[in-house]
Amino acid sequence: MMGDKPFFFYEDIQKHDNFKPLAMLKLRLDKPYEENFASLSFVNQSQRLRSIGVVSADILTEYFSVISTLQKNFEALEIPEYSPESETEGVVWALKSAAPGSLVLEIAASCFLAGMTVMKFLEKYPKISDGVLRIRSDIEKVSQAMGNDEEPVIILSPALEEELRKKGKS
Repeated sequence: MMGDKPFFFYEDIQKHDNFKPLAMLKLRLDKPYEENFASLSFVNQSQRLRSIGVVSADILTEYFSVISTLQKNFEALEIPEYSPESETEGVVWALKSAAPGSLVLEIAASCFLAGMTVMKFLEKYPKISDGVLRIRSDIEKVSQAMGNDEEPVIILSPALEEELRKKGKS
């Protein structure tokens, strides 16, 4: 937890059997990548955050802003966010890295599966593919509006890619 917000390191999520990957997003934000280690002094696991490139509290603020926007897209499609307290299935957002180049965030979207397969999760939440497509579209629009030449990168998991292919949306 970071304050009252759940925070997950990608490294932890990928090791856990109940979390399965959906997509990896690489976003370039028009925000400065500035070191301010003192701003992280109040944050748990500040050393670990620094090891993945989080060099200021502002980067965490941007990360939480991005995932909040992404999750709203999923909630509009009735796809829940994972809650560590209840351990029910849902989408999990995890930070893989932050890097310079304005501000580059690598964010993983995974699903928490309480004893089910990725395909069962996708069957239970069939609109998840629409959510990923909406996110892809929104990210591309934001990127273009900010004048970024570099397109955002969205890598889908094989299971989600297959589901999109079946629906003819890939």
